[in-house]
Amino acid sequence: MSGYNLVRRLNPKTPLLNAALSTTSVVSSGVVEASAPTTAVHVPFSRRRVLSETDRRRASAASRRHDGALQRFKEVQRERKLFIERHRDAIEEHAAAQKDLTSMVDSIEFTLTGDRKLLQKVLSVAKTDITGLSGLSDRQFAVLLNAGGRLTADQVPAEARRQYVDALWQLAVTANFPFGIQSWNARIAANLENGVEVDVVGTLKDISAAQLEPNEETFGILAQVYAQTGKTAGILQIISLLKEQNIPATQPLFESLVYSTAFNSEDAQVSAIIKSLSSNPSVSTSGLYIAAALAKARSTKDPVAVAKVLAEVPHALAFKSKENLNGILEVVFTLADARATGIVEALRPYFMTHQPTGTLPIFYDHEGLAARVRKLFYAGNVDGAVELYELLDSERRFQTRIYFEEKLLDVFKRDPASLPELASKLRAKGIIKLPLTKLIERALQQRISIFALYEIFLASEEFTELTSDNKRPHLHLPLITNLLNQLEKTPPTETDIRLGLFNQIAPLINFSDTDPRILKKLATALVAQVTASEKSFSQVLQSNRFCAVHLATLLVNEMFVEQLDRLEALMKGPLANEKLYLSRVHPVIVRYLRKPHIDDSELRTIAAVVAAGFPSDGQITAPVGQSYGFRCIRDLITSNVIGDERLQLLIKLLSEEPNVTLAKEEVKKIESELRSSSNKSQRADWVKQLQRKSKAVVRWLSSDVDALQEEANFLETKEDAKPGVRAKLYDILLRKYADDTSHNNSPNMLNLLKKSFALDIAAESRGWFQPLKYVSIAMRRALVFGDYDTAQALWDLKKDCPPDLKLLYALCWLDQNEEAKAIDAASTLKQVPPDHVLIRVMQQKHTSGETLEKFVEFISKKFSISNLTRKRLTRVIKKMELVTAIEKGDLQQAFKVVEQTTRQHSEAFGQNDLMAACVRLENLATLKSTFQLVSSYHDRNTAYIDMVVAFLECNHFKRAQQLVHKAGSVYVNSSKMEFLTSRELELKRPDVLHRLFLIINDPDRASTADLAVMLEKCVDMYTEADNVEGLRELQNDIAKVKFNLERKLRAHLDSAIVKAASSNRTKKTHRTDSVSSSATTRSSSTSTDGDGHQQLSASVSPSATAETIAEVA
Repeated sequence: MSGYNLVRRLNPKTPLLNAALSTTSVVSSGVVEASAPTTAVHVPFSRRRVLSETDRRRASAASRRHDGALQRFKEVQRERKLFIERHRDAIEEHAAAQKDLTSMVDSIEFTLTGDRKLLQKVLSVAKTDITGLSGLSDRQFAVLLNAGGRLTADQVPAEARRQYVDALWQLAVTANFPFGIQSWNARIAANLENGVEVDVVGTLKDISAAQLEPNEETFGILAQVYAQTGKTAGILQIISLLKEQNIPATQPLFESLVYSTAFNSEDAQVSAIIKSLSSNPSVSTSGLYIAAALAKARSTKDPVAVAKVLAEVPHALAFKSKENLNGILEVVFTLADARATGIVEALRPYFMTHQPTGTLPIFYDHEGLAARVRKLFYAGNVDGAVELYELLDSERRFQTRIYFEEKLLDVFKRDPASLPELASKLRAKGIIKLPLTKLIERALQQRISIFALYEIFLASEEFTELTSDNKRPHLHLPLITNLLNQLEKTPPTETDIRLGLFNQIAPLINFSDTDPRILKKLATALVAQVTASEKSFSQVLQSNRFCAVHLATLLVNEMFVEQLDRLEALMKGPLANEKLYLSRVHPVIVRYLRKPHIDDSELRTIAAVVAAGFPSDGQITAPVGQSYGFRCIRDLITSNVIGDERLQLLIKLLSEEPNVTLAKEEVKKIESELRSSSNKSQRADWVKQLQRKSKAVVRWLSSDVDALQEEANFLETKEDAKPGVRAKLYDILLRKYADDTSHNNSPNMLNLLKKSFALDIAAESRGWFQPLKYVSIAMRRALVFGDYDTAQALWDLKKDCPPDLKLLYALCWLDQNEEAKAIDAASTLKQVPPDHVLIRVMQQKHTSGETLEKFVEFISKKFSISNLTRKRLTRVIKKMELVTAIEKGDLQQAFKVVEQTTRQHSEAFGQNDLMAACVRLENLATLKSTFQLVSSYHDRNTAYIDMVVAFLECNHFKRAQQLVHKAGSVYVNSSKMEFLTSRELELKRPDVLHRLFLIINDPDRASTADLAVMLEKCVDMYTEADNVEGLRELQNDIAKVKFNLERKLRAHLDSAIVKAASSNRTKKTHRTDSVSSSATTRSSSTSTDGDGHQQLSASVSPSATAETIAEVA
């Protein structure tokens, strides 16, 4: 420890050290007073002579005496060390904890270090203890001054040290302290260290004025002043002055001379000076080389230039020693402070290192070096910090690396622009292998937004290296998430911006291994895109052809469950020629086919989706039995949960798709599996329709009707054309005509039907060729478009039509005033048609109310219908008139219909639909008139209730509350509650019942039993829609208003929440990339009133048609 070498310089008045110094004297302690002059005596070397025997005995005796003295000296030193070790705590205690200046001096001399707290304590004690300050010796006061210089340079800023030295000196002047040459030397050295400009001549004059004589230490310090600026002439003048005063030159003086010369880049002169001084045994040649290296470091800041100086050190000098380590490290520190690079690599051969690791030796103060590294890094000198990092031992390296990781986050918060360069330097030196990755992890741990940091990471070489092998797709997730968020916030109308975002997202996603939540957000964005514009969605697919199949599959999966009607149009539009992955769509198809009710259009869409999974050219490339198309068809046709009738129609639709084809071996394989099952053998004949089609059939299926009509005409002229071939062509053409509902093509269908009936086809073809089913389609289309001649021809072709078609035929002839034909059509009916059939027929024909009333009279005469049925049909007619008026926005006409019907039946009619339309269109006058009408035929209470429901259906909850508050006492009786519940049940509006409950849950406004029934219906509607949020909100609202639920209803609500949540989880599990929305389904826009008549919901738009009205139960 450094304190051991200063024992003799400690204050002899200290009682503790007197005991250490009072031990037995020795020959020589080996310690020289620092202020004692050193005399350089030239000893000439004599020629070597041969010693006589006597001389040898005399020399041996002297050597033994010397060895004995040295042994006794070592024993005394060991005793002193043990003594000081026993009192280490007292000597090594922090100087700032001492209570007097003498003890502070002792501690400073022993520890050779200090901090700002020490300097403040010294000044504080010196101000309060002037006597103690004046009682210090010159050496002790010099120690206090030195504390403001080199001893605290690493801990205290230069400005604070300068203030300390000036303040302490002024306190000493005030205390009339007897300054000695040691105090002056300490002051000059401290000022030099602290960057204070020192006037050499002025300082010598001040010392002379104090009646003091400068010693060799003083001149050595003054020489350093000249050396700092390269004033070699000044140093030479000092040397001359020393010669005149017969004062020997010291090592610091020679080092200053070498330093100044090297600072001025006089390399030849430096070598000459060192060479001339190397023969002087009192001069340390190593110190001269270190001084030259230090000068080069400060002047050039180039490690290579410094290395050139040190390269001239003779090998015999043993330069790499413990004694030279601090000197050469000062050079290293100087270059590090100057932000130089390659320092350790250039200078490592010239200082002692720990051989196995290449770091500094174990005995060196690594903790202090680590503190210097942290200080440089904190000050922004990253180059210097990473250079010195290489010299730390393993333990301090780990601690410093953790410090770097912590400070990287501070750098990012303070100056993000400097972070990439800093991270690159740390990574290049191998300090932190992945600095930005570590920084992102730390930011995530502290819950800090990382995207700004992630953007820096994306532009770094670190990211490029990590993603070069394409094995880390998860690194793109934050970017993908951000782009998806931007996509979600961008309006669908901004097609160019959204297209750019899609083009950025698509290449980043690994569709086979990506978080389902990411795919769900992308699917939602695709649905929004196709909703806004099918053209823009087509652009997305065209711009990303490499993943178009993935995008199309995502969209189909997202829309399949809840938007299958829109998907049908897409399969004919943007997705017409797009391929799908059947392996991902197949589970959704199977689950959908389990539904109890599926119409033909939905089956046609499913067939189109399945067809999109087959090759577009209909060619089978996969090995037999291994294609996804084969697997899908096999699973569908062998399924136990799909009915035969539905499956037969689906296979028929699939057979009409040109690319859906199975190999002969695949068909046999499915047939064998079906015939082995007792209840599926009849399906074996159906699968033959999917066997590989001829090229002609494939061409026909993909051609338009004009081309097919021309080919059919051509085949009619060929005598050798087989009837089966023509039948197949006619069947395909009829199917295409039936699918095209844009115009009246019933005459074309009639012509083809006549030709089809005239064909003489084989018995085996009669199973699949059934043209009679197209007669009803063509006839209904002819009647709707008013083509009565074609309808008459089709009627003559097949009179065995469905009852509703016969009634529609009769209605059309009544509209044409052909009552005889109407009677002829009605005569084919064998029984009274149900009410709902009559109502549906009336809705299909857009005619006047008079014609519909005439139709009712006609049916009454024909079948003697009951008064109840007559009344229902009459109300349907009025309801259709009301719907038409509301759709046209003619609320005055709508009010007339409501008023006339109300007066006719002496009860309110259609008031709910009219009030909702008035609220939606903000027609207050008609709303007020309707309110007064209801009040006159019922009461104001009923009118208020109807208006509250109208506000709720238009989502005006607050206005409904205000209306109830204004009305005062409002009571909903059981019949009215039943009517409102039935209405909203048909409208599928559980939210209306939910909000109505919040308004009338008071016992003074409705009975508890009626509210319980209404809540049960509301829960059932929420459950049907899988609306977990609505159920939970309802549960919370019930608890909030403290409504007492019966145990059965409470259990029903809890069970509904569990069921809906489970249904959502099931959907999320089976659908790999999307989860259907849990919002309440509001697709139905109409319902019926208490008599089963149609009601319009508030969500009906003015463009809605009468065809959207629900049937009467």
